Parts: sequence; structure tokens; C-alpha cells
Amino acid sequence: MKRYLQPCYLALAILGMSSLPSLAENDHYCRAPASTKDHAAPMNYPDQFAWHLFLEVNQKAKKEYATLNGKKVELNNAVWETWIDDSDNFPQHPTPANPPVWPTKADGHNLAYTSFSHQTYSNDKTSSEPDCNPDDLKNGGTCEVVYRNKATFEYIKNNNLWYQEGIADYVKTGKEIVFPIDSIEVKGNWKLIKENEKKDYHWNYTTKGQLIGLVAMHISSKVIPNWLWATFEHVDNPGRCDLLGCFDCYGVTNPVTQPNAKTFGSVYPEEPLSSALLKQYDKSGFNGTWLKEWKNYRLKGSMINFTDSYGNASLLGNSVTESGFVATSSCMGCHSRAAVTSAGQKAFPFFGELPSTAAIGNIPAEYGLQFLTANGAPNPADFYHRAGNLNNNNPYGTLQFLQTDFVWAIPMRAKSINQTTP
Repeated sequence: MKRYLQPCYLALAILGMSSLPSLAENDHYCRAPASTKDHAAPMNYPDQFAWHLFLEVNQKAKKEYATLNGKKVELNNAVWETWIDDSDNFPQHPTPANPPVWPTKADGHNLAYTSFSHQTYSNDKTSSEPDCNPDDLKNGGTCEVVYRNKATFEYIKNNNLWYQEGIADYVKTGKEIVFPIDSIEVKGNWKLIKENEKKDYHWNYTTKGQLIGLVAMHISSKVIPNWLWATFEHVDNPGRCDLLGCFDCYGVTNPVTQPNAKTFGSVYPEEPLSSALLKQYDKSGFNGTWLKEWKNYRLKGSMINFTDSYGNASLLGNSVTESGFVATSSCMGCHSRAAVTSAGQKAFPFFGELPSTAAIGNIPAEYGLQFLTANGAPNPADFYHRAGNLNNNNPYGTLQFLQTDFVWAIPMRAKSINQTTP
């Protein structure tokens, strides 16, 4: 079936413009507080709700120790770091009789995949994420890991969505994949740090005993049907607000930080935290060194819609997590393409469907190629075969690819039980 690819609105214009517009948060704006009880807070005040999630998942976890690379260390876990990660949720060699189990003990971060960057991928290697390379970390690179809470994990486990044959069986049922409303996923991007830098980062250890600092963090919550998306960055990240700007209607005193169109890759001034957020930190029990390390992070923006009311694509991208495609990045647009075939395999490559474009104008050459990514509303023709609609009285056509409710891990991480052992 021919696939019609979603166009990347504004992409070329953004990459060539001498002055850059504010596009990261064109799907909502700063609203006055509600005079009555608000029954749709995540939709009406997404930035405030994003910080609510941030404080919830970053509660300090119980004290735990681990022996890593022969050395006993005290872990510095937030609650989300005690959840299950992709590597445990999707075994490399799945056995249906032995499904994944919820962890009872944390053991450091298994940084399985390198963070996306414009240096990471070439045009002939765009279908999957490369493994985390220790040399990349030593040279200042970053690697990432995804965690999900128990509600999300149990839905995947109970519906056998953790291996390809189980996914194929689910597709045959004709049911949609719909995660429970309390589902949450967190992606963390980390870099190696030195002992004297622990005061400036939320820090922890890898499973190999390496000391790491958190530089970026995505949080997605099923609190609304298409999930609420929020991305946070460390204040010292170079180029934190480049290209799209930074937007926060709740957590900082000035809600808009415009992108610096003259100097790319610079460190932006640290926005003062709002009194409302500081009160919430205190109310949520953050204090001492725990409070100090988390006050080094800022909300880059949140997302609740594919487009604005005019149909313009909503854009949001993290300077670390989406380094190679910030200019056209959309959390919702990208994750809407998380889908599987009838065989339980990924329907679309992670990247490579759309061309890349050279960074031009004021964007320095070291930014290399910027990948163009899917954004805006999904194209139904990517998922449905339209032929014969009138004959079978089906206005949508025949479903070819089943969406996995915005969760990329299902098509990208699930393995077959019939793998050929190398």
C-alpha cells in the first residue's frame, strides 16, 4: 500500500529564517486562573499540570544500595527510577511462559540507547536507535532510558504486548490499544559527571557504576486521551531554547524565552522560578540537597494538541532528546506513528521516511543535517487502506496498521520468540 507521509509544516522556513518565531507552544497559552472548580485542568493549564507530574514522579524514593562494578554505592533514586525500564519490560529473548515482572529492587540505570543527535544517524541508518556507546559518554555524549509506571507496565504485560507474537494475537482481536488513565512514562537523558558536579544535577549511577547527571527528561501522562506531553531540561544545556523557544506559564516568572537567533548553542539565562512553583516544591516535601538538585531544571514546554485552531502543527522538542530534529519536532506527531503490522512488527521506521535538510542561514554547520519529522494531525491514509469503502459500507476503509496508543516501545522494543540466535 502506498503511504502518504505527513508533511512537516514550516520546517524549511524555520531552518532558513534569520529570525525565528515562537512555535513550541502554539497549542495553548497562559490563561487566567479559573473562578470555579476546573474539571479539565490538564487541558486548560497543561504547564501547571506538567509541574504537578514533575513533582509527583520526582519524589525521593526509599534509600537503596547496590553493588555496581564491585563497589557498593547508595543510589539517588526518584520514584520513577524504581519503575520498570524498557530493557526489563521487553526481554531480548521473550518466553511467553515467563513474562516480565515488576522490579522489587533498583540496580542503577541501564543506559541501553544513545540519545538522538544530528551526529548519531546517517541517511542509511534511520530505522532504529543505536546502542549506548561507552565512548560516546566518555566524549561528552548522552544516553537515555525509558521507565513506565505499574499501570502502564501491567497493561502491556496483561495484553501480551511485550513480544511480537502476543502483539499479533492482539491485533486479531480487532480491539484498539488504549492505556489506562493513570499510565505515565518517563524518559531520562544522562551524561557522565564528576563527583564535584553532583550538587548541580539530579545524579545517580549506571549499572556499571558510572556517576551520571540528568540533562533532560520527558514525561507523558494518559490523563487525557492523547496523553499530556512535557519536556524538561537542565538549565546549563547549551542551546536549551534554540529554534523553538522555551514556554512555561506556571513554573517561571517570565513565561516566554525567545530563541537566540544570533548565537546557537549558547547557555540561556536561568529563569527565576515562580512563587507558585516554589510553594509546590515545599508542599511536596522537597528540601535540602534534594530540592537544590531539582531546582536546576526548567520546563521547555508542554503539548496537548496536534495543531492549533488554524491547523498549524504544534511543535515541541528537547535540545538533547530531539537534538537532530528540534526544528520540526512534535511529541504527539511523532508518537502517533507508533503502530504495528498484523505480524506484531513495527509499521513505520523510527526515522528515515522524510528527507533531511542541511542546516542553513544562521544555524552553524556543526548542527549538520536536521531530520524532518512527522508533525500535525496524523494522516489516516498512513493507517487505512481506502479502496472498496463504498462496497463494504466502511467510511474509513480497512485498517492496515494498528496504533499502539502513542507508545513507541511496543513496535520498537518487542522481540519475537522465534529469533535466530547469532
